[in-house]
Amino acid sequence: MILKIFVIILSCLFAYILGSFNFAIFITKKFYNKNIKKLGSKNAGMTNVLRNFGKKPAILTLAGDMLKGFISILICNIMCFKLFSTEDLIIFRYIVLIFALIGHIFPIFYNFKGGKGILVVAGSLILVNLKVFLALLAVFLIVFKISKIVSFGSLSCAFILPISTFLMDYFNHQLSTKITIITTIITTVVSIIIIFAHKENIIRLLEKKEPKIKD
Repeated sequence: MILKIFVIILSCLFAYILGSFNFAIFITKKFYNKNIKKLGSKNAGMTNVLRNFGKKPAILTLAGDMLKGFISILICNIMCFKLFSTEDLIIFRYIVLIFALIGHIFPIFYNFKGGKGILVVAGSLILVNLKVFLALLAVFLIVFKISKIVSFGSLSCAFILPISTFLMDYFNHQLSTKITIITTIITTVVSIIIIFAHKENIIRLLEKKEPKIKD
C-alpha cells in the first residue's frame, strides 16, 4: 500500500512538473529572444506563437505540448503497470492527465500563468484513450476547417470530451458502469478546466472578435 501511494504521488508530481515546462516560452525565448507573454494575445500557447512567429515554431510548440501529456502517461504506465489492476490504472491515467493539464495552465516555473491545455490533454489521450483522441481530432479539424478559429475548435473538443469518453468506454471498450461513470466525471472536470482557461476566448467569440487563422 505504501509503495502504491508513493508511486501515485510521484507520478502526479512528475506530470505537474513536466506540464509546467512551457514550450511556447522556451522556443520564442531561445530562437527569437522574445517573451511570448508580451506579444499578441499574451498567451503562452501554440496559437499565439503561430500568429507572431509563424508555422515552424508553432509546430514545435504543438509537438512539445503534446509530448508533455504523452510522456506523463507513459511514465505512469511504466511505474504502475505491475502495481495496479487494469481498472485502477485506467482511472489513475486520467488523474495523471489532470495533473499534467494543471501544470500547463498553472506552471510553477512561470508564476502559475501558462497556456490553455488542450494540446496536453490531446497528447495524454493518445495513451489514455486513443479512440477518444481520434474523435476529438476529427471534431477539431472539422470545426477549424469551417471557422478558421483555433479556440472554437479547442472548445468544441472540450465540450464533447466527456460525451465521447462515456460512449467509447461503455459501448466500445465495454468497461463496467462504475468505471465509465468515474472516467466520465473526471473528463467532465478536465472539460471544465479547459473551458475556464478559455474564458477570454469565449468572450471574444461571443463578441465576434476572436481572430481567425489565415491560410
